[in-house]
Amino acid sequence: MKFSETWYVIEKNKRLEVVSQTIYESLEPESFVMIQLFDSKREATSEVMRLIREQSKEALEKIIELEKNKPHSIK
Repeated sequence: MKFSETWYVIEKNKRLEVVSQTIYESLEPESFVMIQLFDSKREATSEVMRLIREQSKEALEKIIELEKNKPHSIK
């Protein structure tokens, strides 16, 4: 793996991002969390899409559970 061609999946400001090695090196260490690194931008982008799908699925499951447990109002 050539680090100059590395792509990173990071979480910054509560958002997932794909950044190049150059951008990664310019970030303040406290401003992000590194999730994973990849050999290509395509691999990194695929992982971000997978993570977003997973987060969406979990959020939908929580909403469905809340709706099931929601007290029904009587009119």
